[in-house]
Amino acid sequence: TDKNGEIVVTNLPLGTYRFKEVEPLAGYTVTTMDTDVQLVDHQLVTITVVNQKLPRGNVDFMKVDGRTNTSLQGAMFKVMKEENGHYTPVLQNGKEVVVASGKDGRFRVEGLEYGTYYLWELQAPTGYVQLTSPVSFTIGKDTRKE
Repeated sequence: TDKNGEIVVTNLPLGTYRFKEVEPLAGYTVTTMDTDVQLVDHQLVTITVVNQKLPRGNVDFMKVDGRTNTSLQGAMFKVMKEENGHYTPVLQNGKEVVVASGKDGRFRVEGLEYGTYYLWELQAPTGYVQLTSPVSFTIGKDTRKE
């Protein structure tokens, strides 16, 4: 499509055609099914395809001591997504998403499309050992996780 989201197809022979959106813009999902069009002599046909923005959500976390349940400040995590067996960093505005636990041990991951993600600990709080495996979490319609 052009900058206005439009596409013009001209000089097609008369007949029946199927129009199908193969890949929506990043952050959108296809909501219109394939459209069949019968072209007859001197006919202008307009097809409107509507895409919806993919839903997004937030998740709140708390970093705590495994024995005492005391909140821990200073843990840093990178948010990752798994695709085809490989972990890749999640980007927002062209930057990797990195979050850190505050004084109360809390941190939030915001504005991610629904799906499953992983927190990779980049830095453990002072005096603690860094996690060696990722922590998975899912963002969905009813996500409330801590």
